[in-house]
Amino acid sequence: MQALRVYQLILFLLLIIILIFACAPKPPVEEAPVVEEIPELQIYDLDITSINGTTEFTWKSDRQQGEPFGGYDIFVVPVEYESGESPEPLNETPYPGDVDGNPEVEEFTTTGIETGKVYKGWVRAYSVDRDIYTSTDTVRFSPMKKGEFTISLRYSTASSGYDFSRGRMVPARSPEADIMFFGSRGEPKLAAPEKLYREFADTRYFDMGMREQFNELIDYSRVRNAGKDSVPLKMGHIYLVRTADNHYAKVVCTGISGDGGRKKASFNYVYNPVKGYDRFR
Repeated sequence: MQALRVYQLILFLLLIIILIFACAPKPPVEEAPVVEEIPELQIYDLDITSINGTTEFTWKSDRQQGEPFGGYDIFVVPVEYESGESPEPLNETPYPGDVDGNPEVEEFTTTGIETGKVYKGWVRAYSVDRDIYTSTDTVRFSPMKKGEFTISLRYSTASSGYDFSRGRMVPARSPEADIMFFGSRGEPKLAAPEKLYREFADTRYFDMGMREQFNELIDYSRVRNAGKDSVPLKMGHIYLVRTADNHYAKVVCTGISGDGGRKKASFNYVYNPVKGYDRFR
């Protein structure tokens, strides 16, 4: 009997404890923080131009002024590069972009990319925490050489021919000459130095005619196996050039001056140091 009363007492005390805790004020429930979804940044229309040691990247973005942003990474690797790991970017720290107050058009300039190779490049844009990124398409390019020269009809002078690979004037009567100014029956022409000696360069030319924009001409492939050892030289015409060692250049005649053997012809040119590569990009 005594044991029953003890049991009832314990049960009664347990009920009281349960009621006390049930009626006590509950601690406030913390609401989960609202995570704002960062929209994926779109970057597109990447263009890469590499001339005389300076490489410029330009691309477009839909980023608005003041929008949260983690910066860009710019990548360049040889075109044959294949790896499961991402290469190191050209920029050592995230590139912030927006250097001119317009985040919708971006530019990045670098130096030191070696000539004589074909590369592929792309750009990545990151979220603020750099956990999310989007990329442009991959663009192929090759560093080019660009310049101007004036050559004369006097074949033995130091300024009668031009060597594209070294970017210098040479005599037309030399193995180094890639291009020469030739007079035939009073008509000015561009000619292969082999016209003087068979052992000299068998350069080939293709006349593209008049064009307003020299830079528009990018692809050589449709005429790569065509060409003549000499073509009439006309002011404002663009000529594609295939050198004896299978390099490609494009030249535009910017002026013809002088009379008889004192005639001179001036040109602007772009030369691709990659052997056999028939694109000017």
